[in-house]
Amino acid sequence: REDDAGRAVRAALELTQAVPELGRAVGADLQARAGVHTGEAAVNLAAKGQGMVAGDTVNTASRLQSSAEPGTALVDRATYLGARNAIAFQEAGRLSLKGKDEPVEAWRPLRVIAGLGGFKQADSLEPAFTGRDEELRQIKDLLHVAGRERKPRLASVIGIGGIGKSRLVWEFFKYIDGLSDFLEWHQGRSPSYGDGVAFWALAEMVRMRARIAETDDDATASAKLDKCFVDYSIAEDEREWLKPYLAYLLGLEGGSEGTREQLFAAWRTFFERVAEAGTCIMIFEDLHWADPGLIDFIEHLMAWARSSPILILTLARPELLEKRPNWGAGQRNFTSIHLEPLGEDDMKLLLKSVAADLPAEVRENVIERAEGVPLYAVEMVRMLIDRGHLVPDGDEFAWIGEASHIDVPDSLHSLIASRLDALSTQDRLLVQDASILGKTFTTPSLEAVTGMPAEQLEPSLADLVRREIFLVDTDPRSPERGQYGFVQSLIREVAYQTLSNENRRDRHVAAAEYFESTNEPDVIDVIATHYMEAYNNARKDDESSAQLAERARAALVEASERATSLGSSAQAQSLLEKALGIAGDGPDRGEILYLAGRAAYNAGRMDTAVGHLTEAIELLPKGDDLERRARAQATLGQTLFLSSRPDEAIEMLEGALTEIPDDLSPAAAHLFSELARVSYFAGDPEKSQYYSDRAMPAAERAGNIAVIADCLITRGVAGLFAGRSYEAEVLLMGALRLSEQHDLVVQRLRAFGNLSANHMLIHPSKGFNTAKEGLEIALRYGAASHVAVLLSNGIESATHLGEWDWARGSMAEMSESLHDYSAVVLSIFAGMEALAGNLRAAEKHLAAFADFIGDSSSVQDQSELAAYSAVIAFVKGDFEGVRASVAAGTEAGVHVMLEPFGVVGRTAVWSGDLDEARAELHRLERSVLQNDWKNSRMRTLVAGIQALEGDRDGAIESFRGVLQEWDALSIPLDKALCQMDFAITVGGSESAEAAAEAERFFAEVGNDYFLERLRAARFAEQPV
Repeated sequence: REDDAGRAVRAALELTQAVPELGRAVGADLQARAGVHTGEAAVNLAAKGQGMVAGDTVNTASRLQSSAEPGTALVDRATYLGARNAIAFQEAGRLSLKGKDEPVEAWRPLRVIAGLGGFKQADSLEPAFTGRDEELRQIKDLLHVAGRERKPRLASVIGIGGIGKSRLVWEFFKYIDGLSDFLEWHQGRSPSYGDGVAFWALAEMVRMRARIAETDDDATASAKLDKCFVDYSIAEDEREWLKPYLAYLLGLEGGSEGTREQLFAAWRTFFERVAEAGTCIMIFEDLHWADPGLIDFIEHLMAWARSSPILILTLARPELLEKRPNWGAGQRNFTSIHLEPLGEDDMKLLLKSVAADLPAEVRENVIERAEGVPLYAVEMVRMLIDRGHLVPDGDEFAWIGEASHIDVPDSLHSLIASRLDALSTQDRLLVQDASILGKTFTTPSLEAVTGMPAEQLEPSLADLVRREIFLVDTDPRSPERGQYGFVQSLIREVAYQTLSNENRRDRHVAAAEYFESTNEPDVIDVIATHYMEAYNNARKDDESSAQLAERARAALVEASERATSLGSSAQAQSLLEKALGIAGDGPDRGEILYLAGRAAYNAGRMDTAVGHLTEAIELLPKGDDLERRARAQATLGQTLFLSSRPDEAIEMLEGALTEIPDDLSPAAAHLFSELARVSYFAGDPEKSQYYSDRAMPAAERAGNIAVIADCLITRGVAGLFAGRSYEAEVLLMGALRLSEQHDLVVQRLRAFGNLSANHMLIHPSKGFNTAKEGLEIALRYGAASHVAVLLSNGIESATHLGEWDWARGSMAEMSESLHDYSAVVLSIFAGMEALAGNLRAAEKHLAAFADFIGDSSSVQDQSELAAYSAVIAFVKGDFEGVRASVAAGTEAGVHVMLEPFGVVGRTAVWSGDLDEARAELHRLERSVLQNDWKNSRMRTLVAGIQALEGDRDGAIESFRGVLQEWDALSIPLDKALCQMDFAITVGGSESAEAAAEAERFFAEVGNDYFLERLRAARFAEQPV
């Protein structure tokens, strides 16, 4: 087998003293025989002085190689002895070699069984790796592509239990273990507790990278984390930002909870920095048991680590696709690998590799019952070894007994149950007790569940390791090193199923109390699950049932708080809904419903949030303490608004205010602030101002900086769309500074989004720079909604500035990361493409935006739709379409959004409608907004009006003057449009130079529609 033979010799190369010349020679030979990656590995290792001696001398080695059959490799005794801890060999007999007086013993390498030097050598039965060559090759290729292109890749391996997912990863590890490339391996498992433990697998990876053992105290773990930062040359200021969030993930003292955006950004940045040292490999095992937040983080990592060489490999059973039906949908660089059952020939080869002496009758029976599941075959061989039918004979097993006496179980589960039944009573009980603790466990935790001391457990544990029921984690990099674990998850599941309900209840309680005694915050999910399982297995008429329900409910609520603080809102919601299942109907239930509604809101599940919050408000008491009730009402108002139900939101919130006796209470601050925001976007700026005025003193009194910043932003937005640019500037800059000082990420990004819009109205270059600055921060946090807003503002400014390449490049680079929020950018992108003459693309983008906003009553949504519908109609020359869109925008309540491209005034001028042009000029003159850009737009319109009035000389003078202004302002698109105005309304030789320059601009852009009008204007006898 080309890969096995090649990897075997490659590993042998590193295990003995280096002879680089020989290493290069063997490497070249392997490259020709076994594939480029294996060959490269051998050559590179040899070049680094880590080559092999395939014999006691170069001559012996080369003669052995020449004696081997094509496609194989032979080594001598010295190499065999040095490499046998990592390589499985087969004796090849004694060979007579030229120049040697005596025959030379030779061995043929079969397969790699461990990492270099015997690292992670498996003591368990390991059959040949067969039937998965193509899947392994896919993963290898993804690794090299990620490193070469410096972009993340995600491979999702799906298959039923026992189909070979873990074996595929083991073979991949052995492959990368011998590469000369610098690679960073991380592996984490999602334990099978309930719906998952929040970010457990990710925490394991951080511990592995920093060499933190689960038994390390906080001070030791913190010091190791600091050392890790130094090892990977992470800058000191970045360390100060990263450490609190990584420490919180690990449950260390001094850890700091943050928003989901802050946590995800910090965790992603850590692995990006690791990837700077070499391709970062992240293996997520048992993803079907993962909490939703972990899956969200993987998607976040893929979306936002855009220039880091990271390979993510996830292993899951098909249940993952039931839990996450859209897994992989829309993900860039995603590869799905489904492991199908092995064919009959592969199953025969697998059995032959571990039990060549197996009788044909037994072998055929096993293959038939296995149905292509390799674990079945391996477990059957283990059972035969346990029963003494297969006994060691050198490196192989010999058959003893009659084949007709062998009972072959019908299924994998029954086979595992049969193996467990064959254990002694003491060992079987120990396996059952261990199954309570999950796939891995420590000796102290097993002591707690069994009630037996360690010295009494150890002989049985050693025997169960020998029988390959358990294994011991000996990986020095693993945070679980020294712990025991089940060889396969399925063994643990079958053992658990054999326990009675009463035994499960008692052992789950013992496990919960043990983990409570550790006082570790990151195991609260485990505690909650054990209490919940104890309650589920208790008789409901038992007097202890109510106590178990109370303990489970309290633990579930505490676990939800931990999940919320880690940014896993969907996990928090799931835990709280479990608590609701065992809660009564009083105020406590109302409290849990509020928390569940808030979690559902944060997870974007609006309908569920409305249901939970509505019921919570009915149960939460009215009285002196209205804080929780008012917060539930404020959250419900925000949820209704974001569900395009603003009228319901306002009605509910105003009703809630009647219950508040004190306008300065913290409860009032939340309600007033939400009413200010909803009222503005529902088209009532006066009411928004009124509620904002009432929210601010209440927030000041409560010290609620987030509410203060939100109110400042809402007032700034009102000033922005009313054309009061300076007022908006002061309010938004104040909100930005306040949010920066208090580390309020959401408010900071809201402020940047609106500030960039305000700066755009002052000058496109100012808006462009502010949008890019905010975009950098939003990208750092992976905040898709804010990236969309800032990218949208950046593209609009870029369009005026002629930065078309930046706009298209940014859209192409970021659109996949935005997912549903990409539609937010499509309106302005449609406007840009229309001005570039790509009307088909423009109409497609705007239609997608219209679908996205639906029948939203948001002033901003409807105004954007109207604005860019008008732009598209204008480029097409559909002036009636422009007027219809303008009317829609005016009805929506915001006219200023139609100003940037001067669509309204140009429609009037180009269609020769003098009254309409004068009306638009009058509107601009009366607007509050005053700056050089706006004044030049007004003077451009004045010049057009002069031409329509017949004042040709005045128009020529005005156009020439305003064109100088556009030159000074450095706004290329506006200048080119002004030149078009000149050519269309004045024409003749006086505008010829301006027309020619405009033609060059729009020819470079590709707008054939404008070019046709310019050419028509050049040959017209009089202005159009």
